[in-house]
Amino acid sequence: MFRNNNLSVCWRLVRREFRFHKGRNLMAVLSVALTMALFTVLSVIIQSLVGSVRDYCIHDMHATEEMYRQFLVSQLPELFPYFLSFIPVFVCGFLIIYNIFRIGVDADIRFYGKLITLGMTPRQVRVIWYGLALAVCGLGIPAGAALGIGGAVVFEHEILNFSKIPIGMIVSLKAIAAAGVLSLLTVFVSSFRPARITAGISPALAVRYMELSGFERKKEKNKFFPISIGTGNQVGEDDRKKRITPRRMAVYHLARSKRRTAVVIASLSLAFILLSCVYVQYISADHDIYLHFITFSDYTLSVEGAGADGANISRDLEPSLIRQVEALPGVSRKGALYKQEEWLDLGEHVYSRLTNYFESEGGWRLREMESDVYWTKAYENMRKNHTCIGMVYGIDSSYTELLARPEQLIDGTFDAELFAFGAYAIAEGVEGGGGQPNYQVGEQVEIGGRTFEIMALSIAPAYLRADNDSAESAFSLGLFIPEKSFRQLYPQRGIRELHLNVEEEERARVDRWLADYQNTKDPFLDIRSREALKETFDQQIRSGAAVGALMALTFGVIGIFNLANTLIAGLLSRSQEFAACLKLGMSDRQLLYMMIWEGVCEIGLVLAVVYPLALLAAGPGMYLYLTKVSNLWAYQYRFSIWPLLICTPIMLVAAAGIPFLCYRIIKRQSDTSMDPERPGAWS
Repeated sequence: MFRNNNLSVCWRLVRREFRFHKGRNLMAVLSVALTMALFTVLSVIIQSLVGSVRDYCIHDMHATEEMYRQFLVSQLPELFPYFLSFIPVFVCGFLIIYNIFRIGVDADIRFYGKLITLGMTPRQVRVIWYGLALAVCGLGIPAGAALGIGGAVVFEHEILNFSKIPIGMIVSLKAIAAAGVLSLLTVFVSSFRPARITAGISPALAVRYMELSGFERKKEKNKFFPISIGTGNQVGEDDRKKRITPRRMAVYHLARSKRRTAVVIASLSLAFILLSCVYVQYISADHDIYLHFITFSDYTLSVEGAGADGANISRDLEPSLIRQVEALPGVSRKGALYKQEEWLDLGEHVYSRLTNYFESEGGWRLREMESDVYWTKAYENMRKNHTCIGMVYGIDSSYTELLARPEQLIDGTFDAELFAFGAYAIAEGVEGGGGQPNYQVGEQVEIGGRTFEIMALSIAPAYLRADNDSAESAFSLGLFIPEKSFRQLYPQRGIRELHLNVEEEERARVDRWLADYQNTKDPFLDIRSREALKETFDQQIRSGAAVGALMALTFGVIGIFNLANTLIAGLLSRSQEFAACLKLGMSDRQLLYMMIWEGVCEIGLVLAVVYPLALLAAGPGMYLYLTKVSNLWAYQYRFSIWPLLICTPIMLVAAAGIPFLCYRIIKRQSDTSMDPERPGAWS
């Protein structure tokens, strides 16, 4: 049999189909645009992260390209969640676009059957579908790229302010092209099965095509409709139980559209689960825990800057500044930290611990530090000379209490009175396995010509480690001695860090005074306030939640589109069926009730599946993630179902409003065909 393989006819049919089904194609274009927008935002975030890390390594840390690549490989676990985010975006985009195309199969299957009858080949039928996919992408991808770039620029501060490394927005053609390729792939994967169904159907089957297969039709036959509609005859008790009602008709149609309902459930499940998890993580952030480990005073003053070789250095505070700031009303000293760099001759035991710690387990700790040129050079000098810098800290009683906390103490027993006597020191330890790269309890260390015995090993809080004084101290060992002993050994040194507490009503005045001093006298003065640290933590929380919330809301919009598309297509495609029901005695009110009940039943089924999944993810799932899996140490798990409670009435309103809109459309379309004299006609 002769087959016409002229593809130009197919492209004409593509244009005809695209213009003819404007509403359906508009929803497809919007779905592609939303998918492209999400892919664009994720691509821009990853591009910004990688580019900013490169600038930081090359310019700030003076690393080579090879060191940068090694550092980037070591940071892949941190970037993995952003790469993983592409998967739910792809799945959600696939679900809605596939659902739209699948509805097109149900609506146009007879049309394609006629084309096959006229001699169109399966290849040409597939070309029509792929042409429609290209047309949808041609409109949706540019719109989605603009929407994604605009959203990334508008919310730049929220989605990129989560790292200590300054992250700047980087929008490149590579990122946009990658998002476009992923969107194109999503659309073509979504159109593959609809194209295969229509290309492989026979003309005879296309004419008789129904939504259920033959087996399902046989199984469902007379399950809900065992008697005639609108007979008006007296029926027995059994028949009365089986009598047709608008509710039974609505449930019957849901049973006929299982696949569409499953797609709606899948897309909305992603939105509810992600939104619930993001909200639980957001409310679990604990400012008190964060500030407890970051600072122990209202204000911390230090002086830092850049040395001649580009390394960050610090210097002592001016005595005049200390006197002036402590004389301000409401100000009291909380603690003072002194620091001196001292070369240490490493004994064989300490040297072995250091090298074993950094070079054991495959040397992954060394590889992590290879991007830091100064640290690598100092470590090589230690290997060569068996010497390294010791960061000797003089601490007062407040700092001593910090190091003696049970959560900070690693080894040894701390005795405050014995430590204050001046013959003991505390060595800085590290968390995790692999041993301790420092002196151990009971060993002797010589500092400034004086011998100290190691009393304990403690993990120093972050605010106890001031910046280095030289590039050689990039690799160093931390040692803490009493303030009295430090000032005896190094009388020329002043306070390196000053911690102050300020009464709440005086903080605004102190802020102004410190800012004025920084602007007029010492631009290198570093001022860290508790309120500023809290705001920084809030920004990090918002940044972490912004991307997840944006994705969840987008998934929700896509899910609602899916729900609307399913309900509208299912209701409008049965307009003739509804007209027949009206002629058989159904009133307008019953028809509207049936349509609304169908939407409510569908969303009820969705919520019945989504609620347990979302509660399971936000409950045990997030508890295990925050307490066992992640390294989010400043989080205290808190459970909440507010996202589900807020979204539920929105979904119910949508489920009732969409059928009502369809009812109005069907009414307008049927006004001309319905008999105006019929009792109970459209009114």
